[in-house]
Amino acid sequence: MALGGWLAIAPTSTLIMFPPQDYAKNYGIVFTAYGMGALGGTLLAGRIRDIFGSYTAFFYPTAGLAIVGIILAVFMLKRSHSVTSF
Repeated sequence: MALGGWLAIAPTSTLIMFPPQDYAKNYGIVFTAYGMGALGGTLLAGRIRDIFGSYTAFFYPTAGLAIVGIILAVFMLKRSHSVTSF
């Protein structure tokens, strides 16, 4: 569900957060970063399992990265202050 949700939300989010004239380039960067994270995450998870004998230790760096992502999102994403009246 997470993979499908991300693939549905990422194109629209990229279009909203970045200038439309640079959409193709920006979405290419977002999608490439997603692929690099997928490869790096699986390699890191495998390495941690080899070292500790369990995947449980992998959740700590994952939680740390999630917190960093939340902080970056709160402070760096542009906000739309337009109000639509009906």
